[in-house]
Amino acid sequence: MATPWKRKVRKAGKITVKNDAANWKPVVEAAIKTFNVVGLGVTLESVAGDDADIVVKLSDGTGKHTFNDPYYGEVPVTATFDATAVHGKTKTLVDPDKNVIVKAVIFLPKRLKDVTAPIKEAVVVHEFIHAAGLDDNKDHDRTAGIFYSPLEYSGGRLVEWGTGGKAKAMPPVRVGNETTCKLKALWIDNFACD
Repeated sequence: MATPWKRKVRKAGKITVKNDAANWKPVVEAAIKTFNVVGLGVTLESVAGDDADIVVKLSDGTGKHTFNDPYYGEVPVTATFDATAVHGKTKTLVDPDKNVIVKAVIFLPKRLKDVTAPIKEAVVVHEFIHAAGLDDNKDHDRTAGIFYSPLEYSGGRLVEWGTGGKAKAMPPVRVGNETTCKLKALWIDNFACD
């Protein structure tokens, strides 16, 4: 189920991002711009400080990051995934008492080969949607777009799996109505989906 961000971040309508993604840094910056243009009720802002809401980094398949939070202290986060596949892994730190996200880390595949920068950008936008509050298992779009699950990567094309070639390939990134609605409902007070 979708999880809102802590009140301070939600009220600002902006999530700060520290880009520690090594050779993916230009791709992450492009993904921030794309995310901000598609109109999801929240924007991202790249920052240099260690107090960023989201940290983006590369992983060889076993991602590790330690949050140093004034309230929670040191919180280690790990994620295991295939670092040769066209996907990433987002982990959120959730306050168990308030059920709100307080931090997030995005791990990107360090060993991904022969994939264009626009395809990598699509992967990062997908992970930013997770970091903005949509759950990995329950909130994927059932109709279309970059948050559809599963996506299929073949022949340099990224498309919604099982559409029989009828869906337009990405990039450019497309965001489905279902995803847009769910995110806006998390970030905009009294927002109701049609």
